[in-house]
Amino acid sequence: MTLDEVGLEAEQNALKLEEDNLALKQTAVEATKRAEQLERKWSEADQKLIEKDKELEALRLDYAQVAGERDALQAKADQDRVTPDPSDEEEDGQEDLEITSGEDEPDEGDAPPMNQPDVPGLNAEPNDSFEEAMRLLSNEESGPGQTSRAANADDEAQD
Repeated sequence: MTLDEVGLEAEQNALKLEEDNLALKQTAVEATKRAEQLERKWSEADQKLIEKDKELEALRLDYAQVAGERDALQAKADQDRVTPDPSDEEEDGQEDLEITSGEDEPDEGDAPPMNQPDVPGLNAEPNDSFEEAMRLLSNEESGPGQTSRAANADDEAQD
């Protein structure tokens, strides 16, 4: 190999080295840009997570406040249900007695009056049990949408 050939080969290797160096620098720049993009996305995601955590904490506080208010109202309702209202009783401590003319009461052998509903399960025989009478009484005292324990027991027995 001649000196000119060696010089030419050295120049070609230098150019190849320069090209490789340039490609390596370009790869490093692209990798740096990609790392910066990922860092920005990570930061944005972290910010969103912090905001969502704050929203969740606010919702937890709201729930705790609502639950506390609900519990306080339930306790008041329970207290009102247990504590009798003094205005419900007469001043002398006796309850009002109903005085009737007897017109609505059927004579023996008469059918029940039209304005009083028939009570199902009411047996007029003298051997009615005390429990049956109490069940009927509790059914009459139950308002619309309410059921007595005895009625619930009857329903469960039928199932």
